[in-house]
Amino acid sequence: MAVGFQKEINSGIARGVPGAFASINPHISTPKGYIAKSDVKVGSFVWATDNGMVENTGSGKPLGFVHRANAYTFQDITDGASDVVPAGQPVDVMVAGDFFAVTTAAATRGQKVFVNTADGTIVPGTAGATVENAVETNFYFAEDAKKDEVVIITSVQL
Repeated sequence: MAVGFQKEINSGIARGVPGAFASINPHISTPKGYIAKSDVKVGSFVWATDNGMVENTGSGKPLGFVHRANAYTFQDITDGASDVVPAGQPVDVMVAGDFFAVTTAAATRGQKVFVNTADGTIVPGTAGATVENAVETNFYFAEDAKKDEVVIITSVQL
């Protein structure tokens, strides 16, 4: 498989990359390391499974947020760039800090971050509310955002 030819050029600087730190404020990772049980999306939430492994599906409160560590090996050099941690690779799981992420619905500054239990994606909601197929996290939206837009999420209540 050949790497595709570049077809698009952005005219401005990127707002942020999902999974990347959004500030120099303190951030906290889990005290133990985890391995991707299956492919895990960077900039999403994960749940702990058995034997120190994580995946993008689960129930109850997620373990944490997948940070962009840029330390993943290519399985095939022709695969090109990816925002996925391949199965069997270490996953940098964060439990506090300020991060860039993508929201699946419009969000307002101060809203709580909920996470879809089927795929680990981010959904906005009101603290203590019930959001269909999602669970509440310890994170908040640090700014307003449109659907599918890169936004800053934070563990600090605003």
